[in-house]
Amino acid sequence: MWPCTVCHSVFTHETGLLHHMEHMRMDPKHQFAAQYLLSRAAAERREKHGGPSAGPPHDMLSAIQPQPQAAALAAVMQPPPSSLAVLQASHLAHS
Repeated sequence: MWPCTVCHSVFTHETGLLHHMEHMRMDPKHQFAAQYLLSRAAAERREKHGGPSAGPPHDMLSAIQPQPQAAALAAVMQPPPSSLAVLQASHLAHS
């Protein structure tokens, strides 16, 4: 399951979450999370496809970082507490 940490929608596949973030990236509530998630997804794609700035091969990354990349994304995708407070205050102001 792939939850959106902003609106709490749940997706069954990572691609569903990426598609959601792509469509919501201009939404003020989603901007931070979408920017982070989409840039990490692009970096992972470059690593897998061996682009010019790809860095170490994917199997070396898994040896360095035993945690799956996707789980790490979900864990770090949440905005910092100060950003969350600003988002909540903004949401309350517009309600």
